[in-house]
Amino acid sequence: MREHSPVFEAMLSGAFIHQVAESLITVGHTAEALAARLSQEERAQALRASFAKVFGTEIDVRTIHAQPGTGPAEAGTVPTAAQQPKQSYRRPSRGGAEDTSDDVIPEPEEPSPEPRPDEEISDAERDEMVAQAHDDSPSSQVRDPEEVALELLQSELGARVLDES
Repeated sequence: MREHSPVFEAMLSGAFIHQVAESLITVGHTAEALAARLSQEERAQALRASFAKVFGTEIDVRTIHAQPGTGPAEAGTVPTAAQQPKQSYRRPSRGGAEDTSDDVIPEPEEPSPEPRPDEEISDAERDEMVAQAHDDSPSSQVRDPEEVALELLQSELGARVLDES
């Protein structure tokens, strides 16, 4: 095979003898695209010539897509693309296959109500909101990052402070 083409030799690396019947050798290949390329006339002739050189007689060769260990095809049948099973997938959301999953899709949450205009807020509510904003000021919540990290290490991982003396 090397005399023919290094690419041809590489294509045959996944090939195997699928079936031998009288004067026909069926070569299987695990990759469908490469099986199709090996079936092209030029490559089929090169395979015939190689087998004739080894066995000393003319032998017909056909290439199919198959997996090693699968049974040989029935005599005289040539698998076609129409005979091979096709993979298909339908999205349940597209109305194809039935949804067999037990997952329940939650209903979307109601949008939060629109903020009330300032004119509708009473003075008491406004004063309460202002007082709350002053109590939750960011300056009272700012902490030293090292202190927070140390606290997390102690609470989550059981770390302890080493004496620096």
